[in-house]
Amino acid sequence: MKDCGSCHECCKDTLKTVVDGEDLCASGQCKNLGKSGCSIYESRPSMCSQYECGWRLNDMPIWMRPDKSGVIVNVMTEDVIYFKDQMVPYVVPTGKTISERVLNYLVSLGRPFRFVQEKGDQVSIGVYGDEALKIHVKELGATWH
Repeated sequence: MKDCGSCHECCKDTLKTVVDGEDLCASGQCKNLGKSGCSIYESRPSMCSQYECGWRLNDMPIWMRPDKSGVIVNVMTEDVIYFKDQMVPYVVPTGKTISERVLNYLVSLGRPFRFVQEKGDQVSIGVYGDEALKIHVKELGATWH
């Protein structure tokens, strides 16, 4: 598995980080994130120690690391969707948009994925894959742009 290096995107408020009812990222990044990483690494919450970044797990180039690409390929979700016996990962932007280079790379992998953008209580899902996957996600009640 690859090393995170200087990437700490999963420690920012891009991903939901609520432990015992407390939003650890209420200020925009985890309250335990220091200049050189997690200040409580050895005793960090289980949701952090069990989190698996899609970039670290897969054979993606260095420029796809979340702090470089602007996206987190999130394979750990509470509402996992399987389609044709394959897990469909979330692609969570760390900013407002996904660059054309990153989008083209993800499409070139030849597998479906979901693009998730949250604005308050609104969740918008973009689906990349075949038409049957789009219909399947729509039946689950999702909206996309």
